[in-house]
Amino acid sequence: MFNMTKIRASNASGKSFYANHLSSNDYYSEHEKITGHWRGELADVFGLRDEEVTGDVFSLFQKNINPKTFGRLTQKTVKKGSVAAPKSVSVMSLFDERLASAHQVAAREAMAELEKLAAVRVRDGENVRTNNYETTGKLVYAEFMHDTSRALDPQL
Repeated sequence: MFNMTKIRASNASGKSFYANHLSSNDYYSEHEKITGHWRGELADVFGLRDEEVTGDVFSLFQKNINPKTFGRLTQKTVKKGSVAAPKSVSVMSLFDERLASAHQVAAREAMAELEKLAAVRVRDGENVRTNNYETTGKLVYAEFMHDTSRALDPQL
């Protein structure tokens, strides 16, 4: 089981959200940095697969800008989300480090399954005012492995 939450950063705050939340393990450990990596089939399209996530590229994606062409990615900007393990798993991982590895494997498998369902809304021709969609089976996402919450509680 995973908990999905929305990233609350606005389009203007992508770099600061990356620096303050994603690449930092918590608010209080300013020197404890977390390295994220790009994943998903679309990461290949952008030449980013397994590359380290940078604030500049993260901010471009968050603003719906293609980091290769600097053109618009989609007609509509959608909100992103983040995935976390349940609190009980996070607490138990303090006593058994295998749980953190198992969580990472499970998260990647879950994202692979989610990616199969990825779709885009078709907004051209006679489909402009419809809710028709096309399954693409492709995502690009940034993977960060944190071990504490903002309140310094255990949180995978």
